[in-house]
Amino acid sequence: MGLDIHLDFSEVVTFMDSLDAQGADIVRQEMGAAMDEIGEDIHANAALGVPVDTGALKSSITRTSSGTFPGKVVEIGTPQEYGTAVEFGVRPGAHPGLNKRGLAAVALWFQRKRGLTAEDSQVAAVHFSAAIRKRGIPTTGRPPQSFLGPAVDKAEARADAAIGKAADRVTKRLANLGRR
Repeated sequence: MGLDIHLDFSEVVTFMDSLDAQGADIVRQEMGAAMDEIGEDIHANAALGVPVDTGALKSSITRTSSGTFPGKVVEIGTPQEYGTAVEFGVRPGAHPGLNKRGLAAVALWFQRKRGLTAEDSQVAAVHFSAAIRKRGIPTTGRPPQSFLGPAVDKAEARADAAIGKAADRVTKRLANLGRR
């Protein structure tokens, strides 16, 4: 998906650069752990906030972590094609319409949620696809189905706390090595 959040650790990196290899490794470990904690929090909040019909989108939300601090990257997202539309909305004319598989999924939704017959649900799915192509899905502000953005918002205060705790652990570990 296309939601990127970047945390500014430039002051931490400057401090890390002033340390010897052992001290820098402590900073690398603790800040990397804080980044993982923040990623776990965002992942959990996204899973709680995602709209659920079949559960496919919710169960597809993943969190991966690669690299080491300061080059560490934590990614939270979904491989589901419609995840981006749910998160960000769709501008009118930007949606190409649904392919055969997509139309079948929407038709099943109309059967389950609206109680339509198989034939009526197929017609409704075609009209639904045309309406999205023509009118889009709200893209101003945050669409009502957004789940990653609100997860980041909820995690923001806890992110500050996680980074603060990591800094405390760095200080303690460096003090145990006889440094400050």
